[in-house]
Amino acid sequence: MILKAFHVCLSTILFIYSLTANAIETTPVGTIAMYAGIDPPSNWLRCDGSNVSRKTYATLFDVIGTLYGVGDNVNTFTLPDFRGRFPLGLDRNQNQKVGANQGGNSNHTLTESELPSHQHNQGTLLISDSGIHTHAYDDPGHNHGGQTGDSVMGGGDRGMIRGGGAHDYGRHTHTINTDTVRIQIRNSGTHSHNITGLTGSTGTNQSFSLMPPWQTIDFIIYTGNK
Repeated sequence: MILKAFHVCLSTILFIYSLTANAIETTPVGTIAMYAGIDPPSNWLRCDGSNVSRKTYATLFDVIGTLYGVGDNVNTFTLPDFRGRFPLGLDRNQNQKVGANQGGNSNHTLTESELPSHQHNQGTLLISDSGIHTHAYDDPGHNHGGQTGDSVMGGGDRGMIRGGGAHDYGRHTHTINTDTVRIQIRNSGTHSHNITGLTGSTGTNQSFSLMPPWQTIDFIIYTGNK
């Protein structure tokens, strides 16, 4: 009975081992996975941009070569670096190449060309000249028509008839016509003003975060080592 139980346990262990071995063998060398543990499992390395031995990890080097960096260009090569980065699916239609493309920023400050159409308050504007000027005018001249009336009495002595009343023969009036001055002011004072100053400023020119909600985790790569 004991011997039979031993054989059953041994068979189970061998079966589990074979499943594990097959699973390992079917994992392609160079596979990158997310890993929640502290230390990578056996035959896996962190994707942290480290330089590792071309000899020790020859199987992995045969797969990725120097796609992610040449290392020291003799004895080492560089692992992919996913520190603080998200993976992005390769788009060969955009001439992207494996390992050759990186981009993006966690923070960004908008440039003027990226701003949407908007308006500013007028702020305080100053006129550089007060606008003082003069006007020239033309006076065409004029006269007042008419003339004084002639005296009704000629020269000579004047007297009074005896016993008669006095006659005021020299009394008369003069009418003088009126007229306007007709002064014309010519157009003048055409000028322009240079306005100095800036519109009221707004904003703080601070960068802002582009990061979506996130959770840190390790990326690891399968080396294929036995």
